[in-house]
Amino acid sequence: MTVKIGYQSYGWYHFRETHQIDLPLSRILLEIKHAGFNHVELCSPTEELGTPAALKSMLEELGLTLHALTGRIDGGLIAWSKERIDFLREIGGEVLVVNAGWISPGEEKTEDRYRALADGLEELAQYGRPRRVAVAYHNHLGTIVETPREIDKLLSLTRSAAYCIDTGHLAAAGGDVLDVIQKHADRIAYGHLKDVRVNPATGAFEEFVELTTGNAGVDTSAIVAALESQGFDGWLMVEQDHTHTTPADSAQKNAHALRRLGIPIA
Repeated sequence: MTVKIGYQSYGWYHFRETHQIDLPLSRILLEIKHAGFNHVELCSPTEELGTPAALKSMLEELGLTLHALTGRIDGGLIAWSKERIDFLREIGGEVLVVNAGWISPGEEKTEDRYRALADGLEELAQYGRPRRVAVAYHNHLGTIVETPREIDKLLSLTRSAAYCIDTGHLAAAGGDVLDVIQKHADRIAYGHLKDVRVNPATGAFEEFVELTTGNAGVDTSAIVAALESQGFDGWLMVEQDHTHTTPADSAQKNAHALRRLGIPIA
């Protein structure tokens, strides 16, 4: 079994928002391709994706393949996420990656919140199953599912929904990525490969960084090996949220880090 490596587009959207500049989807895809990646996950707004046929044509011109879109549950967005599942079915994508369970600082992580999140995930997963689109929950800082214990809790409440492991968010929350892979290998359908820097004194999150440059114990080679040893042959999408240069430059650095480690890019 071999893990397959692609790239996620969020970094361009974060850069576009923080710098107030125009970064059309066509340029984002071109820069991902130029970095050496052939497979993508998009977090684009629905209106920017266009139609499945138009996006597929754009991807084919660049030699790219779409495998996943991001989805939501909070704020009454289940219906919107079902539309994303339908979009994936039409274009041939396989996974809806769901970030949900957002919580304000100091807000209590109640049983009702976990149950509502689990119910929403199960509804989406049941909708996606006959359409051959998996629904995978993404652990995320700022939600009710940050730590390994909270991941355990959510997965115990779901059956049809899968798990998208995000290595950077998990390490930033103090989790041991390799332990979580071993414990939940049967639920991991997808992943985000990400590195992170934390405060050396307190362990508090500072920023997401290029692969192999963090200090929170994200061992890229060991993560890939651990997943492969568990029989995982799905997609790990490199995700670079923040950059001190440009998203294109960070993508190039991430590609170089993978090649240096001997990890092939699909």
